[in-house]
Amino acid sequence: EVVDTVTPWRHAMCMVLWGIGLSAVTLNFLGLGYILPAIGYLLRLCGFRTLRRENRFFAGCYVITALQCAFFTASMVLNCTIYANSETVLEITQPLGVVSAIMQLILPLLLWGAICSVQRKCSLAAHAPAALWLFAWYVLLFVLAVFGASLGLIGGAALIAVFVLIIRSLYKLYSGLDEAGYAVKAAPDFISNRTLVIIVTALTLLMMFCGYLFFSKYPMDWQPVEPAGNESVREELLELGFPENVLNDLSAEDLAACSGAVRVVSQSEDMPVNDGRKVDRGNVIHTVYDVKELHVTGVAVELPNGRWMIFHHFLWTVNPGFYGTESMQLWPTYVDNDGWTSAGDPSGRVLCDMDGRSFAAGYYFLGNQTFTSNDIFFGPSTSTDVFAAFSMPNRAENCRGYVAYPIDTLDEGWLLNSWMNYTHQSNRFQFPVVTAMDARMRNSWNRAGAFLTVQSALQFTPYEDMW
Repeated sequence: EVVDTVTPWRHAMCMVLWGIGLSAVTLNFLGLGYILPAIGYLLRLCGFRTLRRENRFFAGCYVITALQCAFFTASMVLNCTIYANSETVLEITQPLGVVSAIMQLILPLLLWGAICSVQRKCSLAAHAPAALWLFAWYVLLFVLAVFGASLGLIGGAALIAVFVLIIRSLYKLYSGLDEAGYAVKAAPDFISNRTLVIIVTALTLLMMFCGYLFFSKYPMDWQPVEPAGNESVREELLELGFPENVLNDLSAEDLAACSGAVRVVSQSEDMPVNDGRKVDRGNVIHTVYDVKELHVTGVAVELPNGRWMIFHHFLWTVNPGFYGTESMQLWPTYVDNDGWTSAGDPSGRVLCDMDGRSFAAGYYFLGNQTFTSNDIFFGPSTSTDVFAAFSMPNRAENCRGYVAYPIDTLDEGWLLNSWMNYTHQSNRFQFPVVTAMDARMRNSWNRAGAFLTVQSALQFTPYEDMW
């Protein structure tokens, strides 16, 4: 009882061991894969903070844990922004991840030295094999991660069991020192561990909230809409049946690209961007959509010499609130189709109304993107598709936009088959934050986490007399 009032040894080492255990736990549900390690890092920080003046090994453990806490906090904040997976950020975070892994390997060696130093101070034999086994366990994890190896269910269970035995052995070590009457004096501090935890947690949550508030959207250059001009081309397209609402949104360059049009083919439909409601109709469950928020239009403009301009246009008839990022993925008609070939780069823009005025902006990203996706039935596959990524202001109204691309005819008689996949972020909060384009490249399902994708196709036979 006297020792407990004088020394913080037992309490500090208890926090250290709990911290080591929790920071190694990964449970991918209910956010526990982030919450438990966060608690573990804080417990380790408080434990080593108390013992840092006892010997230089504990001081080293404290410095490493403080740096790891800083890295973990930075990753938590970055995961609340759309820039966590950007090339610039990855160039910084990936080397830091390697540094953190190396520090994780050094930590058990320092812990071994700290415990052996304490044992010698108590005139006991310096013997802490559990710390060395912890080092070996981390080395094994590091090797498995580098080579992407999998242990399977039995191997994973064995790995966890070994870790539990190591922590139990460390517990016996510090309990033995406590029973031997080892006493330490806590390092003096201006604030208590409890206050430190409150401050660190509050600052982290504040920075995470700022990440959601200020860095969850693409920076868009919104400018007042200028008249496109080319009234003669406009009149020609209207006479050929070009939808007027789409025509009004075309840029001057895309309108000029349609000069000399021979024919216009358009198809429109209203698409639901919601999960609908389930209705039981004769013991068969149907999904009913009371609202269809997205009006999509596909337009094909035939030009002289076998060239076509293809437009995919969207219009939000019900404002969804716009929480983060949006994307359009195109499967152009020239992909896997011998009758068509690309005749140039895609173009387009997004538009909206604010304060009674119309504004337009170029896409944050517009072009071809090569990516690898993993399908549960067919495995990994590499594709190259056209993507358009953008964000809309929360206060915007009449939100709309389009993507256009030119094609040339290689062989008459082929079906014109152009697809548009529109991905909308339907939930304000997601962690970690993923952009709509990244979510679409990772998962081809129409409902994927915070995102919902709707598909529309422009399909017709340009040369009906040949079918």
